[in-house]
Amino acid sequence: MKLDASDLEINVRGRSGGTSSTGVDHVIYGSQPRWEGKVSLLLPYKNDVLAWRALYSKIKGRVNLFKFRIVDPHGPEIPSANGVITASGNNSVPHSDNSTFSDGAGYAYEPRLSLKSDLSVGDTSLTIDASTIGDALQVGHYFSIDDWPYRIVAIYGTESAREYHFEPPLRRAAASGDILKVWAEIIAGFETDLAANPALVTGDIVRTEFKILEWINRP
Repeated sequence: MKLDASDLEINVRGRSGGTSSTGVDHVIYGSQPRWEGKVSLLLPYKNDVLAWRALYSKIKGRVNLFKFRIVDPHGPEIPSANGVITASGNNSVPHSDNSTFSDGAGYAYEPRLSLKSDLSVGDTSLTIDASTIGDALQVGHYFSIDDWPYRIVAIYGTESAREYHFEPPLRRAAASGDILKVWAEIIAGFETDLAANPALVTGDIVRTEFKILEWINRP
């Protein structure tokens, strides 16, 4: 399964503080925004249904968690010898002569960048050398550090010293040399214990849709 970025959004978790006698609404925000998303799961074959039942049982509702890659339909396209590589088709790096394996697949590839400096909790910008990925990251794209996802909101500087501003603010401190994943990943869990119970349907494709919540109290 892959999490479609079109169904992923930051919930800043604002709560109403009531309305004053002058008609002004007060909203209170906490210090821990979180990502929330919807997953639509299509199980076209019997073995798919049985495999999902087994995995669903192992997850045990909200007891356990899982990691998703965030597949962005408008995500970065990394230049390669035979075109571009996207998060939904990353096994496309060819041999040195630009040929592929007999089934048309190439080598798996996941673009990663090393942080050039230490980052503190609450930081909202970082600077990296983006030339190794063809300066592919743009405003609106996702990235993750230690499975904490972020969205780019502004870009400055040159390709070799590209400055990215992002939201939400950095969740955990990061050190120089830590990895920034261009294809972001997130650790999340079900919203409810029965969030993704697969329906028992005869003679039809089984579909299930469930909501996931980012795990924000992780160490």
